[in-house]
Amino acid sequence: MKNENSIQLLISILNYFTIIVFFLFATSGIVMIIQLIQLLDLNWINNSYFAKITTFNWNRFLGQFTLLQAIFILLYMVLAYLPIMLWEHVPSLIKRNLKPITVLYFATTLTLTLSITMSEGVFVITTSIVAFVALIHPAFARLIDKL
Repeated sequence: MKNENSIQLLISILNYFTIIVFFLFATSGIVMIIQLIQLLDLNWINNSYFAKITTFNWNRFLGQFTLLQAIFILLYMVLAYLPIMLWEHVPSLIKRNLKPITVLYFATTLTLTLSITMSEGVFVITTSIVAFVALIHPAFARLIDKL
């Protein structure tokens, strides 16, 4: 039983790792295509959203994004610890919905943090890439399961 749980945990960690790797490959592929188009000197790409990715200050963004996410995570830890301290007094509705509330909280704070720290163009591109990965993940997961 414990061995099966460990294997399932390892598989879920590997699934998340493949999503992250695919996201990085997709982003680097897009940036490579943008650089290739700029090398060919096609003027239409210089004014598009895609060109803003290459000129965006990623170091500043990562610093601000990490700081805001740390603040939101600390806030969540405080809010999540209160029901544990008062577990007998917490309504059963909150106990049953703790996992969906957690997912909703992190999705909301991630979107909020991205919208605060990114410019409009980069935010549109990043959310488009994340939506694309979310759409193809089930097919990608089935493909990995067949291997």
